[in-house]
Amino acid sequence: MAVGHDGLLEAIDDPSQYSISRVAQSSLPIFIPWHREQKHITCGFQSVNLTSPDGPWKDASPFLESAVYRSKCQTKLENGAAREVEGHSASNSITSEHLSGSLGVSVGNAVVEVGVTASYDQQMQELTNASRASHSSRFRCGRIILVEDPPFSNDAKTLLQREDGDKLFAERYGDYFVSGYVLGADSGGCLAASASSKRTVETLTTEVNVKVLWISYTSSTSTTDIQQTCSMDLTFYGYDTLNGTNLSKQAQAGKSTQEIRLAAQGCIDNSNNLQLRLKQRMSELGIEDEGTMSVAKCSKAVEGGVVVELILTPFRTLKEYIHCIYEGKRKRAIQATLEGDEAGQMERKTGR
Repeated sequence: MAVGHDGLLEAIDDPSQYSISRVAQSSLPIFIPWHREQKHITCGFQSVNLTSPDGPWKDASPFLESAVYRSKCQTKLENGAAREVEGHSASNSITSEHLSGSLGVSVGNAVVEVGVTASYDQQMQELTNASRASHSSRFRCGRIILVEDPPFSNDAKTLLQREDGDKLFAERYGDYFVSGYVLGADSGGCLAASASSKRTVETLTTEVNVKVLWISYTSSTSTTDIQQTCSMDLTFYGYDTLNGTNLSKQAQAGKSTQEIRLAAQGCIDNSNNLQLRLKQRMSELGIEDEGTMSVAKCSKAVEGGVVVELILTPFRTLKEYIHCIYEGKRKRAIQATLEGDEAGQMERKTGR
């Protein structure tokens, strides 16, 4: 299921976050599941800011704005890779508790003796049954990628050529940028049912013994209270990236399940027709194999729900990035040499 920034970067212990950090350290491309939130191609991403309140995305871009405007993206469609997954699970549990206790009090004298005894007993048993069935479909049919990386702006090149330029560059622009989109669609749903019953039996017994001289009297009373409750919940969750929907329907015992039935049937229909629906949507958006479009027009693919992943490329793999780092080191080396020569000349003059 595709998610945005809030869902993707929630907890630091999330395995997906650890994977992103590890991949970033190796300077490898990163593929992030996505939805309809607009992140245009060339948008910057800072991998170390995964848990930052402001998020990992950067507003500033190192690329020359006019060059980005003129840049072209190309669509590369494939026959497609489809995957369907079904899952079923069931569980049940029984919980039993037993509590009992008694208390006795007696008073008296040489003539009368009175004793009272009370006992309490409680037995509770709870039975829970749960079952879950899920179905998901996914289809990947190609990519939209930059034909050629736009050049850096003068400010970005100057920043890179400074000492620690790579760190300064990452702080301002990020260490990755969106270089393309993965095209496809996801659809699925999960139906969960749970039922529970609880039975509690409480018994209170009271016994009074009275002895007057040599005559004894005994009286006892007992009350039993039985409580039994039953509950049943039916929940359906569904999602579809082409429709941009996330459904959550719930029904309890005694309520109509018609709404859940219709939602589940709609989800099944969407999943079964996912490939056909995706093909129709791509045609409506004018996305064709080997077709070209501007960076701005690529946003239509995101709005149309056919972008399921963002392709992030590290800046440090770009030729211009490497060249700027090298140029910065070369200029600093030349400057250091010149400063050394000047210092030597001053020493020689002083020696004279």
